Amino acid sequence: MSDKQTRIIETAMKLFSQKGYHSTSIQEIAENSGIAKGSIYNYFSSKEDLFMSIFKHYHERLFNKVSQVEQNETLSDHDMFAEQLYIQFQQFLSQKDFIHMQMRQQIIQLNDEFRDYLFKARAEMFNWYCQRIRQLYGPKTEKSLLDLATILSAMIREYMFYIIVEDKPIDLKRLAHYIIARLEDIVEGLKDDQEPLLDSTMMDNYIHVHDHQKKQACTQLLGILERIETLSQEAELDSDKKEKAVASVNALREEIKENMEKSKLVVVESLLFFLQHLDIPEAEQHLKEFSKVMKTHFKK
Repeated sequence: MSDKQTRIIETAMKLFSQKGYHSTSIQEIAENSGIAKGSIYNYFSSKEDLFMSIFKHYHERLFNKVSQVEQNETLSDHDMFAEQLYIQFQQFLSQKDFIHMQMRQQIIQLNDEFRDYLFKARAEMFNWYCQRIRQLYGPKTEKSLLDLATILSAMIREYMFYIIVEDKPIDLKRLAHYIIARLEDIVEGLKDDQEPLLDSTMMDNYIHVHDHQKKQACTQLLGILERIETLSQEAELDSDKKEKAVASVNALREEIKENMEKSKLVVVESLLFFLQHLDIPEAEQHLKEFSKVMKTHFKK
């Protein structure tokens, strides 16, 4: 992400926190970030897109900071996890006003794409908790791993609610070690004959979040292609252009049906590029939508 994009995101977050999402205009964000309004649209297609980019920015920054701790070989597994939780708490606290704003205005209802991203972020955090618990306590936690990650997540969420929403003066370092100590108490109390509440079938959408979301994205792409094909056939195009448009749509459809995980993205991108340059005004918006879904779910 460029410095300009970062500046826009940080300015937008500050204004959203102060004034609320709906009361903040793109013009205000432009003026406060020292960037022309038109330039903002070079990076973000809309205010919703900018808002979602804020979440992506801070979620990625959190995971980068947490991952950096793992490079410190002087820390024990216990102390490393405590430090990682402490960093997580710091990041949450640094966004206190922004979190307040989300709760007041229920921004989560913006659109399906935003809800999907929040679920993805939640699932990634859940899987990270599972990974760290497994590393800390070994095979004895495997049977109850999903329940343990859920309990850990619940403890973190409630304590952060006290700190962020109710301003309770809880020391973050102490909190990190305290939560891990309570988690250890639960692990020690595990019994071999006790069946877990959660299993891999029930939590499959969390465990395989990327596979699920890519499958949903493929269904969405196929729907977009149906609309593009219909519009191409109905548009006033010469027979050669219409034939090429339909052939490209069918080729794209086959690539996606085959299995997007295995298909070559370069083939899909080439076909999409060809379709875009056929210059079919009726299909332009749908091609942009197709490109956006591709970028969100199939490009690293």
